[in-house]
Amino acid sequence: MRSSTHRSTWTRRAVAGVLLALALAPAPAQAVLPQGNLVRNPGAEEGAGAIFAGMVVALPGWARIGSFTPVRYGSAGFPSAAQGAAVSGGQNFFAGGPDNANSSAYQVIGVAAAASEIDSGQLTANLGAELGGTGTDADEMTVSAVYLSAGGARLGTLALNPISDVERSGETKFIAESEEGLVPKGTRAIAVLMGAGWRESPYNDAYADNLELSLGPAPPELGRAVNVSAVRGKVFVRVAGGGSARASQSKGRGFVPLSAPRQIPVGSTLDTRKGTVRLTSAANASGKTQTGDFTSSVFQVRQSRKRSAKGMTTLRLKGSSFRRCGKAGRSSIGARTSRARTIRRLRGNAKGRFQTRGRYASATVRGTVWTTTDRCDGTLTTVRRGKVTVRDFRRRKTILLRTGRSYLAR
Repeated sequence: MRSSTHRSTWTRRAVAGVLLALALAPAPAQAVLPQGNLVRNPGAEEGAGAIFAGMVVALPGWARIGSFTPVRYGSAGFPSAAQGAAVSGGQNFFAGGPDNANSSAYQVIGVAAAASEIDSGQLTANLGAELGGTGTDADEMTVSAVYLSAGGARLGTLALNPISDVERSGETKFIAESEEGLVPKGTRAIAVLMGAGWRESPYNDAYADNLELSLGPAPPELGRAVNVSAVRGKVFVRVAGGGSARASQSKGRGFVPLSAPRQIPVGSTLDTRKGTVRLTSAANASGKTQTGDFTSSVFQVRQSRKRSAKGMTTLRLKGSSFRRCGKAGRSSIGARTSRARTIRRLRGNAKGRFQTRGRYASATVRGTVWTTTDRCDGTLTTVRRGKVTVRDFRRRKTILLRTGRSYLAR
């Protein structure tokens, strides 16, 4: 088996070669950041793969050093079609190629469109790939994401651990690897690099498939910040003026569209009257999270940092006027104003410790589908699935509701 010293040597050479190429390459285009996987041709499926060991074919979307090449599953001496199917690898995979001790491929992805999120420390990169090799051959593939400034300076690296022949138990196969980390401030491009290290034979049998690089909000912070994304329809957000520096992105007074997943500070307000938002908060200080979908209302997000609160996330109903309730007055069509008239309503489907707080009552849930409705005659809580603990503020009474039941706090 190859020593760690040898491994680090060929890894440094591969990275150094790519950085040299990047320094000579033109600056990446400042395109709008796409959602999902940012890697082009992540599984070597664009174009045909090589079908024998001495063959090197085109690699669309990637620049390469050496004879790095896509290879077709099932070709003689390479992983079989069944082994490719086991990792949903399609028809082709990446290989180091013939007669190369060190070969590599890279592509540069512009992320300047996410500059505000990056520079506030909000953005996390998720890097993943299937890594493998042939039998007891010790050739290994490294995959890394190199963060670059606008001027091409290297700001940091997110790397996957290479898979050794021992980890593969001497078998020909692929093993999934993934890592995540905060994108350094000042990052304007990310170079995705595959480096194949050869040791055992004339052919560089270091393999990779299904590369993925995606960007998303940093993990939520207990009592400081939550992560939100629009599930359907139109969702708007008004970011709180205080909160974590990491979470604060735009501190305008008005609402702005929630066009992409982002992190917002506790105290921010969401408008879901025309859409549904998915909200993820920290359940504790150890990284555990909880998630719920909420719709049909304007609400403010609150969460305590105290350990005794156990991650309870409170959604306080906001907006709308109760002036319309009045005292059994007359409406414009002459009918008496209904005391059961709905002023605002929040629908939730959540798993974890969430609480919705209306004018006269709060509803605390764990894995529940429920509705909190503020009406002229009180706050109505209705349970569609699960259990809800309702606190009646005026009567100072706590009621347990089960599926199909409701309670009106007058």
